[in-house]
Amino acid sequence: MSNFTNDNPETPFQTNPTAASLTVAPISFGEFGDTEAKFIDSGQGDDISTRFLIKNRYEADHHIYMMGITSPLGFNGVGAAFVQLATKTLLWISDWTLARLNKKPRIPNPAVLDPNWVLLDELPETDAVTVGPDGVTPLYSISGIYVYGCRNPAANTYNNVTFPRPAWLADVFVRTIDTQDMEIGLIDLISNPVGPFVV
Repeated sequence: MSNFTNDNPETPFQTNPTAASLTVAPISFGEFGDTEAKFIDSGQGDDISTRFLIKNRYEADHHIYMMGITSPLGFNGVGAAFVQLATKTLLWISDWTLARLNKKPRIPNPAVLDPNWVLLDELPETDAVTVGPDGVTPLYSISGIYVYGCRNPAANTYNNVTFPRPAWLADVFVRTIDTQDMEIGLIDLISNPVGPFVV
């Protein structure tokens, strides 16, 4: 401990301030109170989800194929031809990984409510049961892939797309895609580029 100097003087004893008045009242959290949270209470305080990941992937196949024009000069100003050999098909691939301490995870039920989707494949994969940091609490981990085919795909694929939901979140948010949210220019150029570009 350093000695007190002119640059580092000893701080004199400070007395605590006194309150002129004290008001006791309940605290209102308004819209941010815990009763307004969107979480689902499982009623089990001894289980913790250490990983909960669900990704939905969609594969829309328009069955359109590209073929080169055999003429070296092309045909009608184009060098490729496109043919459609079948109507559009749509696959939904749901890929999930879940891990939970003390209890087995709640896994997605492959039997979906929408009759437009037909379950084609189930690929569950389990990891060996291990224990948490305390050496006693079991840790369960499971992953899987569900593949569905669509009976009648929408003209716009995004009408069949859904955001997944974690098990502890109430199903109160919009989880479908609104085609009005689609914006031109996010993956391409909005207007014709000024060139030439040097590569």
